Amino acid sequence: MAIARQTFYGSALRILVICAVVACIYYLWAGQPTVSTAIAIGIACVILARLVIRARLFPNPFGETDRDYSVRPVLWGIIKGGVCLSAAFVWGIGCVLAMRYLVIPDTPLVEYGLMGAPFVLLILAGAWFLIASGIRAVYGHDRRGY
Repeated sequence: MAIARQTFYGSALRILVICAVVACIYYLWAGQPTVSTAIAIGIACVILARLVIRARLFPNPFGETDRDYSVRPVLWGIIKGGVCLSAAFVWGIGCVLAMRYLVIPDTPLVEYGLMGAPFVLLILAGAWFLIASGIRAVYGHDRRGY
């Protein structure tokens, strides 16, 4: 009975993946996707990939050991990524306003050193946290702790 249920679940998941891929390709080809739709499609792809990996339709590239698919580390990474991206936004706006109101000089050293470097580092850190939490959501992490 368990084998029949697993086979049905795998077949249904394969059909769902095929339908989702066709729908995404059609929408991206024919429609005019906005940023919010692209984010929604990305989230749906992560959820679908997570279902496929957990059902073992495709092998896990990080190994077939006992994987932990808990949501808490994923949400914590998303929160850290959101905080970094928000801090980059606030930093950029603050530096632009400080230059506009002549609080800091408008020189290349200030623009690239004071404004550009921290802004880029915060953006990269936010992207790193979001990508790492997406990978952890899809593939899980090893229960042994490494």
